[in-house]
Amino acid sequence: MANTEKEVVKIKGFTLNYENSKHLNLESMKRIIEKENDKVNLSYKIITRNVKNKTLVNTETCKEFRFKYDKRMDIPEKDDPIETLPWGY
Repeated sequence: MANTEKEVVKIKGFTLNYENSKHLNLESMKRIIEKENDKVNLSYKIITRNVKNKTLVNTETCKEFRFKYDKRMDIPEKDDPIETLPWGY
């Protein structure tokens, strides 16, 4: 029997359709955390309302996914890429 497991990635604020899931997935998020990549740029179309004309329009939206962690102090380690301490420690 073949292994048919699928990775499900949910990210708040990002629309994950088929095209975007090829760029933003578990492997790309691991590369960002391990500092191999800085960011992932996504673009997709959304339906918005033009307030002046009161019409619906398809617009292209671009978003950038990156790892920003400023609530704790990062301690660089050789084996563990993420080791943190609270600020003021």
